Formats: sequence, structure tokens, C-alpha cells
Amino acid sequence: MVQGIYRGTTPSITLNITGVDLSDAAVWPTVIVTVENGRNSFDVERDGLTIASTDAGCALTFALTQAQTLTLSVMRPIYVQLRAKDVDGDAIASPMASVEVEDVIKGGEI
Repeated sequence: MVQGIYRGTTPSITLNITGVDLSDAAVWPTVIVTVENGRNSFDVERDGLTIASTDAGCALTFALTQAQTLTLSVMRPIYVQLRAKDVDGDAIASPMASVEVEDVIKGGEI
């Protein structure tokens, strides 16, 4: 069984990026992860990301708040995509990742 993201929770999401290390802010000052679910979308900027260098590239980790997950529509996937721009102005993007949004019995923040 594949687990989705549950509304009203604070999931931690990690994107493993291969081929580029975005951990050096002097080289990659602009790093943004966009989260979209239907009409709802929001960006997580570099200061909200933990970026760690890996052998293959880097891993970006961020958490969603209860308020953010409560805005997500149930049984629709969320899409997550990284975009970054280096100091020379060259921009890159990752493939989109997706996961289903699941509901909880009782909504609202706890």
C-alpha cells in the first residue's frame, strides 16, 4: 500500500536531485519548490528548505504545515517540482513528483 499525504498533518518531503548540487547558495541563490493540488499552490523557497549534498547530487527536504495540508483537495494528487537559478541566470527544473492526498476523520488543526 502506497501512503499518501494526510490532510491536517505535517509531512516531511524529500526530493533527491541527481546531477546537480544546489547546496551552495553562492552558486545557486534561487531554489524554489512548488507544491500544487488543483487550484491550490504554494512555493517553498531556499530558506524553508534543508539542502544536503549527496554523491549523486543533493537532497532537498521541507515540511508542510497543518494549515497547508488542510488546503489540499482529497483524492487529488499533489505535484511537487523544483526550480533553481544559478548566479549566471541559468535556470533548471526537476521532473514533477506526485502523491495522493488522503483525508482524516476529523478535520482542522490539532
